[in-house]
Amino acid sequence: LTYGHFNLHDTSLVNRTFVTPPREGDTEKISYASYCEQQGMTLLSAAPLSMGILTPQGPPEWHPASADLKEACRSVVQLCQEHQLDVTFLATVFALAEPRIPCTILGMKDIAEIQAAQRAAQRIEDATESTHQTDDQCMDTNDSHPSLRRLKAVLTDTEYLVTKQILDPTNGPFAKVWSTASNSDGESQFYKDWDGIAAVRDFWKQLPDVNVTEWQ
Repeated sequence: LTYGHFNLHDTSLVNRTFVTPPREGDTEKISYASYCEQQGMTLLSAAPLSMGILTPQGPPEWHPASADLKEACRSVVQLCQEHQLDVTFLATVFALAEPRIPCTILGMKDIAEIQAAQRAAQRIEDATESTHQTDDQCMDTNDSHPSLRRLKAVLTDTEYLVTKQILDPTNGPFAKVWSTASNSDGESQFYKDWDGIAAVRDFWKQLPDVNVTEWQ
């Protein structure tokens, strides 16, 4: 189970590569998703809305994301509203459409959210049943983000264009956030390195009368 590493602002689960667990002479770099598949491990991905930051109401006060990331997500919400799109639905469909992740876990607090999740899942199922396009046919040669490649069969034209704008690494709302993230080889990445445990620990350390030790 991995939490918050496949969503509109962070696709590191499938797009970030690393050297596989060290064995002498190993140099192969693969994604975490590919490594799990190689090892026969079922991959579960949670928090496609990134703990509420990809919603119209925004994240809870304790959310550990940086100020830049919060501001970028507010821009995404505004962009969706300008095109009469539901950012929550778009973010959910984006996550569910990734074939390399066999299971996405959603948090739902009421019947309306359950029904919205069902509509997103139905969109994926309908697209899967109705399209016979190959990967090459689904791919836009102008796509700069690898997760856009299979979305054309799933999204409406407006949803696709807005998603493409969101994921634009140069001019999109996350461009500033992503510009600070790169791997050891300087390779551009479509994610923001985020040590969630360290961020939560730092948050609690800032509160008065809270004793947080390093192991926590």
